[in-house]
Amino acid sequence: MNEMNTNKTEPVKRDTYVDLFNGMMKMAREAGALAEFDKIADYEMCDCFDDAAKKPISSYEFKTSFVVDYGGSEGIYIDGYLVGTLDEIGEFQNRHFCTLKTLNRDFEAMKLMGSVCGILQYYATEYINRNLDRYESDPAKISAVHQEHVPYSCIHCGNLGHVKVDTLSYRNGDIPKTLYAFRCDICGAQTTYCETTLDLRKNYWDKGIYSIKCSKAILINKGDLYEICNRKYNQRCNGDCAKCPLNIVSELRRISA
Repeated sequence: MNEMNTNKTEPVKRDTYVDLFNGMMKMAREAGALAEFDKIADYEMCDCFDDAAKKPISSYEFKTSFVVDYGGSEGIYIDGYLVGTLDEIGEFQNRHFCTLKTLNRDFEAMKLMGSVCGILQYYATEYINRNLDRYESDPAKISAVHQEHVPYSCIHCGNLGHVKVDTLSYRNGDIPKTLYAFRCDICGAQTTYCETTLDLRKNYWDKGIYSIKCSKAILINKGDLYEICNRKYNQRCNGDCAKCPLNIVSELRRISA
């Protein structure tokens, strides 16, 4: 009789902003590096109430950055940031993740807080390097196409929910390749083809770089569309055909007036 294999793959432990902050501070304090700061500290805190701070970090393609400056009304602050890509989607981010403060404002306090920035930079890097497996991306989630990059509204005609990802397949020798483009299936606005949707969003769509391709849709002024729908169905039209509960028309769409 064969024995059932009950071994299960353990889920990867991931760090959030809070875990990184606590780990960094713990290492620095255990090394005695924050003893002088503790003498003048008012508070230290991670941005634990920010929704982004609760998401696990699943990329190590980022760096920490600490900036010191005077507060608007009192004291001296250190602001910590995570700069780079923090997940498999690959978008560049610059996220505030922690604050340290002293009420002192003299030269010695500023000099000390400046040195604390260096201390935090060192121990943040040391903590990440010692726990690098927690920050490795999940290969199953790495993709050239991410829905988060696909725009909901067309940059040209303003229609909602009709921008799609168009694909172009080809072979590079024996290796199959696929390129992607954004295309509005209403007005025909389309970007060039790129290797990832992130490239499309950052380098083309958001910069208004596109061309108009052939489209079979009939475009009418949104005021005329309102009149058609209101008169025929006696219901106020909001102009968002993609979410119309009545499915009134498929060939008529609005253009921004």
